[in-house]
Amino acid sequence: QLRMSTTRVLLCGAGGLTAEVAKNLVLSGIGNVTLCDHRDVTADDIARGGQFLLSESALGENRATASLPFLKGLNPSVS
Repeated sequence: QLRMSTTRVLLCGAGGLTAEVAKNLVLSGIGNVTLCDHRDVTADDIARGGQFLLSESALGENRATASLPFLKGLNPSVS
């Protein structure tokens, strides 16, 4: 568990598959997850349904930044 809590992971892109991977890493107790995505949240992101990290209130925001509140809610100790 100590090794997991000190591990740092970079995920590029905040799409559907990355959302699932990020969720699993955060729930496992990984120490630090960095999401990197240059795109903004669109209506298509919300409509697809696979992107559960995003909400309609995040339309127009950066996808990585908009994903943070959901992930922090799963495990506040992960940065």
